[in-house]
Amino acid sequence: MKYYLLAMVLIAPVRAEDLLELEKLDDLYKKEIKRVTAPVNQKYETALERLQKSYATANLLDEALAVRTELNTFLAKKKSAKKADIETTKEEDGSNNIEAKKALRRWKGGGRLIAVDDEFTIQIKANSGKLKIENTFEVKGYPDGMDLKFSYRTSDYVGEGLKLKGYYTRLGYHHRTITFNADGKWHEYTWPYPSAQYLNAAQIRMVLEVLSGKGSVNFKGFELVKSIKGG
Repeated sequence: MKYYLLAMVLIAPVRAEDLLELEKLDDLYKKEIKRVTAPVNQKYETALERLQKSYATANLLDEALAVRTELNTFLAKKKSAKKADIETTKEEDGSNNIEAKKALRRWKGGGRLIAVDDEFTIQIKANSGKLKIENTFEVKGYPDGMDLKFSYRTSDYVGEGLKLKGYYTRLGYHHRTITFNADGKWHEYTWPYPSAQYLNAAQIRMVLEVLSGKGSVNFKGFELVKSIKGG
């Protein structure tokens, strides 16, 4: 029985929230490594400088040159590591747009958080089934209807398109289906959800389903606003 359960764990699909937890652990690991190694590296650099000066003062030129070579190599590695750290930080922060990253993390399901063009997006890779992401919103702040705005981009998706569902009960939902413009450019879309569809619900669970197909689609810029049309 335990082998069966282990097999189920191994073949179970990885959820977006699991990947985000892994990302958090990776961030903590990198920060801890940096914190621990920084003083060690500084001590080594200082020791090499002192040793070089000592050999030079004693007129031990060959030894001083050997230490200088080691110091230059160390400094080059340090500079390269710092540059890589800066690039990684820039990618992780998405041009310092931390709030946008946090907003995307609220969407759960079959997507993964990745950086595209220096900003964070949720990417969904299509397959023979359908993959979805979802988020739940309070209705009370939108008595006259609400609009969910977002942007998508794809250059290779071929399939049935995107199905939008707004669940007002566990089984009941308001929905529509749209097609993707697969030209590799970002496209803004507004999904109006009229107040007439709330049916006294306190919350609406909004679901985006990338339907059966091939290719991948990226999403960003999710924003819920009061409906301009007033429901």
